[in-house]
Amino acid sequence: MRSQCYNTLAEVKEDVGVCAEAGSYKDSCYQQYAQRVSDSSICDMITDLSSKDSCYSGMAGKGSDPTLCEKIKTVYMKEDCYFNVAMRTRDSTYCDKITDSNRKQNCLQNTQGQK
Repeated sequence: MRSQCYNTLAEVKEDVGVCAEAGSYKDSCYQQYAQRVSDSSICDMITDLSSKDSCYSGMAGKGSDPTLCEKIKTVYMKEDCYFNVAMRTRDSTYCDKITDSNRKQNCLQNTQGQK
């Protein structure tokens, strides 16, 4: 409940600064606020690596900026980001950024003939 309270307060006040006061809930608050206002720069405020990577991935998946996948530090999450962008855009060039050979092949097959 406390986490949702900070998220709602930040949204209502249209002030991401509210998230800084959220203690252990601040990363969650930043992530939800970034998604809500479609501002990837807010992902930079997140301290937890997994949450930060998830924020960038979510923003890239929404179509705002596929280059956000590059900011993801966790290899699997980065490749998952590129895979999802390739599927959404039907653009096989994103498959080339995937290093796992099986996942890359799957990506290429699902975007075959698309560019």
